[in-house]
Amino acid sequence: MSTKAKRVIFITTGLLSLGLVAALYFQRIMLPRMIAKSLRSESEESILIPKQLKPTVQKARVELNKQMDSIPKIMYSLNLTFDDLLYIAETIDANQVLRSIDEFNKTDLKDVDQAFDILKKNITIEGYNAEPFRPIFRKKVNLKKIQSVLRKINENQLTTTISIPVARETVKQVLLDNREKLERKLESIR
Repeated sequence: MSTKAKRVIFITTGLLSLGLVAALYFQRIMLPRMIAKSLRSESEESILIPKQLKPTVQKARVELNKQMDSIPKIMYSLNLTFDDLLYIAETIDANQVLRSIDEFNKTDLKDVDQAFDILKKNITIEGYNAEPFRPIFRKKVNLKKIQSVLRKINENQLTTTISIPVARETVKQVLLDNREKLERKLESIR
């Protein structure tokens, strides 16, 4: 093989590797940051969010703000720290989520406890017992909400090995963006 051919192969391999690293960086770091930023405020909404998704992002922003206010109370009642929340967000495995969604799709849910049992069976986080989360799950979730989320997941085929890690990283980024606020509210409760 000629020296010129070897250079072309080397340069092509290098460019492909660089492209792969850039794509992974965008998927794992930039995309979750942009989504989290868009969820934080309307003025920071990303131009990369398609027009048809903007109403969904706006609804999610309102819901997220409501939920952020209740997180410190939940943390206090479960004796969780901010680092515990981050650990839980980081440790949720995509395959466990996919198994849960698959089981939800195969089950005729009768009540919220049945849904919690499915999650408890499929998602385990080392060092944490899921049972103390049940009362909060009952309070915050209803069957209509679960069915709505499942419908959206199934309609938009959101259960890919890419979408779950992006969602996990987005949750982590939202938590990190709100860390100071959450810890301040938690301290005021104690």
